[in-house]
Amino acid sequence: MIDRDMVDAISADAMLVERQCEAWTVYPVSQARFTRQIDKQKAKALAALPELAESWRKVFSQISRR
Repeated sequence: MIDRDMVDAISADAMLVERQCEAWTVYPVSQARFTRQIDKQKAKALAALPELAESWRKVFSQISRR
């Protein structure tokens, strides 16, 4: 169970310091990865991102070749 007060305390101190990939945020990349509903061009772009884990890049590479 998540303690709501703890989450509020942590998020109050959270701050985005740097965004390495201006075109991609966590939500759309995660959604694409877990639903695998993404067009080939976007999958190809994600497969080329060195910031992503190798296993994720591999999945996106496979999607881009379908």
